[in-house]
Amino acid sequence: MPTPKKEAIVAEMEQALQDARGLIVVSFTGLSVPVLTGLRAKLREADARLVVAKNRLMKIVVGGTAAEQLVEHLAGPNAFVFCRSDVPPVAKALVEFQKDNPGIELRASYLEGAVYEQKRTQALATIPTKPELLAEMVGALESPLSGLVFTLQGIVNEFVYTLDAVADKRAAEAA
Repeated sequence: MPTPKKEAIVAEMEQALQDARGLIVVSFTGLSVPVLTGLRAKLREADARLVVAKNRLMKIVVGGTAAEQLVEHLAGPNAFVFCRSDVPPVAKALVEFQKDNPGIELRASYLEGAVYEQKRTQALATIPTKPELLAEMVGALESPLSGLVFTLQGIVNEFVYTLDAVADKRAAEAA
């Protein structure tokens, strides 16, 4: 039977899902409250929010949405990470946290209308961040232009050295 408190939680999570750029389902077992608090703080730095809620409520939230396939991953104690900005930095923070706390496991993720299994969710952590990708792209675009500039500069330098050598030779002949 729905209670006002549960309805409020569902409404809040529905809004969080609409505002999020991605969602990661995380299983946690044997983690203490201070450890979860530390994880929340780390995720806040990555512009994400960790919500611990009953799977039954999350099934209601994702029901009828593109994230509905997440239902098959909702078993056991789960937390839901709503990513407000890019998902890879959040996944990276979770994987780093997972190294020190083996009780946490990335189960699945929802990103840009698609649901990804555990392996693909783990792989999100290896994707470079948006600024890193932009820097690589600028470097790739800049490299051929720099090569062209240095090549043209070399041709001009050779021409100047040749003219200088000819001028020195004529000055030597005139003297």
